[in-house]
Amino acid sequence: MKRSAAGWKALLVIAVAVAEALVRFSGADLTFATAPAQREGESSIQNEAGGEPNHPLWLGRLSGEALDLRLNEFFSALRTTDDLTKTYRTFIEEIGVKRMIEHAEGQNHFCHGVLHPLGGVLVERTQDLETAMALCGNGCTYACVHGAVKTYLSGMAAAKAGPSLSGEQMAPLNREAILLCREDSKVVQDFFRGNCAHSVGHGIAALSEDVSKARRYCKLFADAEMQYYCESGVFMELRGKILGRISPDPIRGTQRMDSVFDFCLQNSAWPSACLRYLLDQTGRPEEVDLVRKRCAALDGKARRNCFYLLGYISRPYVAPNPEKINDVCQAGESADRKACIGGLSLTKKGNRFRERLAFSCPYLREQELVELCQDQHRRFYYQLDNPVIKLLLI
Repeated sequence: MKRSAAGWKALLVIAVAVAEALVRFSGADLTFATAPAQREGESSIQNEAGGEPNHPLWLGRLSGEALDLRLNEFFSALRTTDDLTKTYRTFIEEIGVKRMIEHAEGQNHFCHGVLHPLGGVLVERTQDLETAMALCGNGCTYACVHGAVKTYLSGMAAAKAGPSLSGEQMAPLNREAILLCREDSKVVQDFFRGNCAHSVGHGIAALSEDVSKARRYCKLFADAEMQYYCESGVFMELRGKILGRISPDPIRGTQRMDSVFDFCLQNSAWPSACLRYLLDQTGRPEEVDLVRKRCAALDGKARRNCFYLLGYISRPYVAPNPEKINDVCQAGESADRKACIGGLSLTKKGNRFRERLAFSCPYLREQELVELCQDQHRRFYYQLDNPVIKLLLI
């Protein structure tokens, strides 16, 4: 997690430009607070040899038997709590961020939801987004970072607007988050621009609690790929609320799937950014077949997004049976097959299926698709300039 000084020189210029753009977009009369000046090369958190943060919250203040005792209490609290935020607040200064992340990833490397609240607690403790992000690192596929950005945006907007937020009052996205979304982050290794847009999507969705408002704010990003990843953060953040409204129990099976499809087709310019977070992955071939038939009934951009979703939900089916990639991604037109392969093979770092899915590429019957599959496997979700993601956007 090495930090670079690059980017600090442009902070004030960028802050003014972003403020002007936001004001034009929302029509609001907004004033951005300017942070204290910082000299080039100066940072709020330094790294020790080996890349670990030199910050009191990283390792905590306890050691030896006192630490062991408190760790056991922390593990016990995690097993019984319904309030992760409260648990992190209680233990963070004593046992440290490092041990919290190690425990979460040791239980399940794809522990995304577990570490969102930790990012929020770090923002509360440090009062600085970049310090919180540096402490988070890439824990649980950047979940902690996403939570940090969301909390920072919420706090900034609440400070200006109070607890009741209208669309105009949501406008002041903070300058640190916008700066991070202009280029690959120098704070967290491999925190791609698309990942930053996804984090902002989380934040604006948490503020507005409204899909249409949050999607409108995603249009602050100039290019479609950034808007796409921003929308993915919106739908991930609001997943529970959306499903509670459109697919309440006891709706299951095809009825539930139809409700989700209808919602995403109506509420996203790129339905895969929505469907990916509302439909569960499956290892059952009959469910894969249901989605394939649903995709085949669509046209144009919606169809390509649907086939991308088909590949994504089929990972538990293909990973243990790599030859099944042809059962999943051989249907449809050339663009459909490419989209499906992208959905299957383009993973986040640390994805539990990543290595096994790589074995599926040589089973494809067309050399062009084999090469595309291998290319997607080498990439990571959130990277920009991906030909498959571009295919979803046109």
